[in-house]
Amino acid sequence: RYPVLDRLHLANDQKEHIHKGLSLPGQVAALAGKLSRSQIYRQLHGHSDQSLAIAACLARPGSPLRRCVKLYMEQLRQVDVQLAGADLIRMGYSQGPEIGRIMSSLLDAKLDGQVRSAQEEIAFVQHNFPLTGHVGGDRLTAGSPET
Repeated sequence: RYPVLDRLHLANDQKEHIHKGLSLPGQVAALAGKLSRSQIYRQLHGHSDQSLAIAACLARPGSPLRRCVKLYMEQLRQVDVQLAGADLIRMGYSQGPEIGRIMSSLLDAKLDGQVRSAQEEIAFVQHNFPLTGHVGGDRLTAGSPET
């Protein structure tokens, strides 16, 4: 750890932001040039702005890590899907962990540019997670998202 942080009398949460920011370059830098947009999101999501800023400051200008942090902060963290878990349940999917897996996969597809609209999200889910043996709600059609 960094004893200087104790001497500065920082709050524990401030120290944690700094520690995370200092460790990020080692975690991401080796992979940064090879990561897809969804992988960048997964690597950086959940880190505070302070931690991301520290990591970016430690990286060389124009480095893959700095580009990843910039992309995440300016674009990727704002990406969200239009479908909700309730929509998937109405489509006939079972409530529970399956919904989380579908939503995670759908977000990855959105981040990577595979889907752009609610209709494409529905088509993606239906194609990649076919309802076999499910009994349940009304299926949404590509023309009628209920969000």
